Order: sequence, then structure tokens, then C-alpha cells
Amino acid sequence: MTADSVLIMGASGQIGGALVTVLRKQYPDLPITVFLRTHALDSAIASLGNVSIANGDFENPEGLAALEDTVSKHSVVINAATSRFLGPNEAVLRGLEKYKSTNNKNAILLHLSGTGNFSDNTRTGEYHATGEVDGLKLPFDDTDPTAVRGINAQHLPNGASDEVLMAAANGGKASVYFVCPCGVYGASEDHIGLLADSEEGRKYGNTPGVWAGWMLSNIQTLGFSPQVGEGSNVFRTVHVDDVVSLILHVYAKAVKDRDARDDFNGQSDTYGLEEVYSNLYIADGNKHTSSEISEIFSRAAVKLGYAQGLNGAVEVRSVPYGEAGTTARYLAGNMLFEAKNAKKLGWEAKAKGLAETLLG
Repeated sequence: MTADSVLIMGASGQIGGALVTVLRKQYPDLPITVFLRTHALDSAIASLGNVSIANGDFENPEGLAALEDTVSKHSVVINAATSRFLGPNEAVLRGLEKYKSTNNKNAILLHLSGTGNFSDNTRTGEYHATGEVDGLKLPFDDTDPTAVRGINAQHLPNGASDEVLMAAANGGKASVYFVCPCGVYGASEDHIGLLADSEEGRKYGNTPGVWAGWMLSNIQTLGFSPQVGEGSNVFRTVHVDDVVSLILHVYAKAVKDRDARDDFNGQSDTYGLEEVYSNLYIADGNKHTSSEISEIFSRAAVKLGYAQGLNGAVEVRSVPYGEAGTTARYLAGNMLFEAKNAKKLGWEAKAKGLAETLLG
């Protein structure tokens, strides 16, 4: 068996910040490194024990070089930082290739993508049970390798990175596993920020998250909660704690897969070509109509302080696509998929629903 060292990218974020503490609890002796821009969480991370910090960012060549070098020294990399931008993921890939060159075996990459790839991109706010987006038939079936192989750069917002990483895995450069959450909500009680000794550090543990933040900021900008058309289209959401749970399930499977290959071959890992297309796992918690989403966020905007100047109430307003602001794509289209692979691992969503979390 390989003695693992795990690198977590995005350990200050909504998902990664919870993952680092839960991973430490579940694997108390596992060496962990976090790649971070901020120093505000240094003391909190140190308190976990056996966790190293590598500092850098994704915004300049020096930061990407530091990321590449850090990746190359770890047998497992969990990218909870960025799926939308290709540059950092290409740096990760270069680091994975260096690891293989040095160790004569694949590193494991757990890459967080997302189910935005599986939106039908319609703009009417009407429900459709089936569809197609840039050649990808919907509902997307995560157990169908042909469907997974069809993900490409046209499938926004994550497809460009997904396509590159799948090609690399299929070329034998790394053992890649994908975790695809829906719209993630909730602030985890396990977030590393809650252990911080400064206000700056603690704020990382008390944010609404990326998707919920987009929704709330859009309401703040528009002055109302937009609903596109009749709002019968469907959107899917999942609590951050359920995403972390699935990552741990997939991590355990990835390590088990690798160790089984090591035992069979006697010395070196041989990640099978085509294997990546059978290792995409969707974290799906709740199914909503867009009108339900708009109503929940109209109330959440008031509760969470995004309704200044609106007399203590936020109206839900049905508008055309072009007037729905920056989150129009998610308010108008249908997110269509069948999430089967996660259930095969014994995973299920157990956390509170969207309304209970944001409004409770």
C-alpha cells in the first residue's frame, strides 16, 4: 500500500474548509497539506495537528508554479478550490505528471466539478423532462461512460477543466475521480474558520457559499428576487455537509481501487484507461422548481441582510431571462441528471433542506 499524503486545495472555502477538519477526524494519522492564499487560518489549521500549509494563489505565474510543485509532492490531491478556470487545473495536471515521473505510479486527483454542466440552457423558465446541451443528452446518467465522455468545454461552467482532466486520466497521467455537487448551500459546523482566533479567520466559516452568495448578491443588485417566466423549471441543491460526506466516500474508494491494483501487480499502480469515465459522482440533495428557489431566497435576503433599502421585504418578480440578472441561467433552465454512482457507494444526502437551512 502507498503511504498517502493528501493535499487539499480550497481549505478556506465553503467545502474545503469543512473537509479539512472532517478528514483529520476520520484519518487522525494522515499527513495533510493545505494550499492557501490567506494566513488568517494558520493557527486554526495548526491546531488540527499534522497539517502543513503551503501558501500561494492562482493569479500569477509564481503562484501557479508553487501549486504545481506542491501537487507533485502528494499522492492524493483534492481540488475543492476551482473548477471553472482552466489555468489552475492545468498546473495541477503538471504536478500530477511530475509525481508519476518521480514515483512511477499515478497520484489520485479528486476534482470538484458541478452539475451546472447538465443544465439544458433553456431561457423560458418552463419545465422540460428531457433535453440536449451541446451534444450531451439530458437527463445525464452518471453511470453511462459514453455520457461522461461527452462532457466538453462547451458545457458551462466546468466543462473545460473536466475535459482536460478526463483526457489526462484516459492517457494514464493520473487517477482522476470527479465529485459534482449541485447548488451548494449551508455553513458547516465543521468549518476550519470556526476555530480561528481572529475575526478575519472566523468569517470564512460564516459565509453563505458561492452559489447562495451569487443568488443573494443578485437580489441585492436588482432590488427583487427574480423568477424567469412561470418558474416551473427544476434546479437541484445539496448541503455542504453532504458534499463533504460524498468526497470522503469517493476518497475511500479511490484509495481502495489503487491499493487493490498495487496488490495485484505487486509493485506499481496501473490506472486503467477508460476508468475515469466510470468515476463521476453527483452530490444531489433536493429538487426544487425555480419559483420555489426564488421564494426561499426572497426571504433569505431579508434574514441575511441583503435587503437594505427594500423596506424589510423582497418581492418575487417574474421577468424575462434578460432581466433576471447574473443568475438567470440557473433560474431559467432545467438541471437534468440521474445521480446513481454516489448511491452505489452507500452515500445519501442527510442534512437539512435549503429552506430550513437558510430560514430556520
